[in-house]
Amino acid sequence: MQNDEEKKVDNSPVDTLATTAEIDTLKELIEAAIGEYSNKGHKNKKGAVIVQGALISLSALTTIFLGWKFPNSKTNFILINLALVSSSVVSGLNVINAFFDYKDLWAQYKVSRNQLKTLRAELLYIQASYNDKITKNQVKEIFEKYKNICNETNTTYQQLRMAKDGTEK
Repeated sequence: MQNDEEKKVDNSPVDTLATTAEIDTLKELIEAAIGEYSNKGHKNKKGAVIVQGALISLSALTTIFLGWKFPNSKTNFILINLALVSSSVVSGLNVINAFFDYKDLWAQYKVSRNQLKTLRAELLYIQASYNDKITKNQVKEIFEKYKNICNETNTTYQQLRMAKDGTEK
């Protein structure tokens, strides 16, 4: 006859603790992605600011060049030609701006970076709350969130590029 202690067999799965290497690798992946998205965000922000600034400036100059009138017909001819050149550059900059989609990419990289920072905070909080006794399932859940953020960013980038190529919207 078995006693009561022998009858109590716990068949529930035990969630094992994550190794330091697993936790450190996850932290490194998150930090690397934060750095990458920050750099890409800054690059696209810079592109957006430069292109928008040039568009505004050249559009204003076009109007100014066309509005200036001098008694000298040679000066008027030069101003009209400058207006034509600046108007052409504005058209070119609009094409560049539409193709590279600086503003949309800047926004997406910023959102992704902020999501990753939140994910990093979640990992650090769990680590502190459980005295570094994080389970493999907790690490896996955070890693899945990390992958979802990266996949969402890649999907958005792909959709923007395909829309610019005319293959999909």
